[in-house]
Amino acid sequence: MLIALIAAGCGNGKPVDEDNFPYYEVKADMKTDGQFYVQESVEFPAELWQTPASERFEDRDRGKTEAYFIDSVAGTKVFCFVGIPDGASAANKVPAVVLVHGATGTAFYDWVELWVKRGYAAIAMDTEGRIPATTSTTLNPSFENCQTSFKPHGPHNASFTDSKRPVNQQWVYHAIASIIASTSFIRGFECVDENKVGITGVSYGGFLTCLAVGYDDRFTFAVPVYGCLSNSESASEFGTYINRNEGAAELWDGLGTLKASRTPILFANGQHDPIFSLDSMSRSAGVGKYGAMLIIPRFLHGRKF
Repeated sequence: MLIALIAAGCGNGKPVDEDNFPYYEVKADMKTDGQFYVQESVEFPAELWQTPASERFEDRDRGKTEAYFIDSVAGTKVFCFVGIPDGASAANKVPAVVLVHGATGTAFYDWVELWVKRGYAAIAMDTEGRIPATTSTTLNPSFENCQTSFKPHGPHNASFTDSKRPVNQQWVYHAIASIIASTSFIRGFECVDENKVGITGVSYGGFLTCLAVGYDDRFTFAVPVYGCLSNSESASEFGTYINRNEGAAELWDGLGTLKASRTPILFANGQHDPIFSLDSMSRSAGVGKYGAMLIIPRFLHGRKF
């Protein structure tokens, strides 16, 4: 596309008179006071859209990246890392990004650092009731390098085997709540531009990202890597996890959240991912108001960033 644009502008020596790039509309009327997408039996308390109470956990600080516990649903507390670029202030606000890890992972400080170097404030939260060990990084992500949180926490990832429990006791519910609370927390920093907060997630985190952008209208961009919805309609491994647990597909895998979402969303994956299929990804991208796909050759699931 870039080559075509250059050729169009330079081939005859004349400048391009008009910009035809398909820009998305700025979401000027975000819903910031509660749940956006309404689904029967899935209800998140409006308090999650307010800046949560927090406490520092200096023992897990890494350089300038600070560790916190923040309040989430039902008295639980979520561990997270927060990083702020140098020079960011109330007078010099910066965009922010919310980072959602995959299965068996946790919050990663080096993922936060990567985005801070690009000028973003960043927050990475744990979604599985854990805290990272001092050795936990994106290159060393196994849950063996984590520990169960010593604070009240939500359930561990049960791969949908908890689908018959009440909704507010299921892992997916608590994981989405932790994302919403983390978004509220990073938006509460005076140096963050509240109108420029995005989200990205990897694998299970990509799946959660697709749900979060429906229930929470405050994101201005989303990039799920590998993860998508409509997995129960494919032969992928993730579809198998969902289909063997009654009620999971209807509750968490439908396309309703993406249909409702007004957030521009880019789905990224390789062409041979066994966990999330391209047909599920294409269905997910197709229903979104601003959906697009990026297929990266030889991009393997679990690739280190």
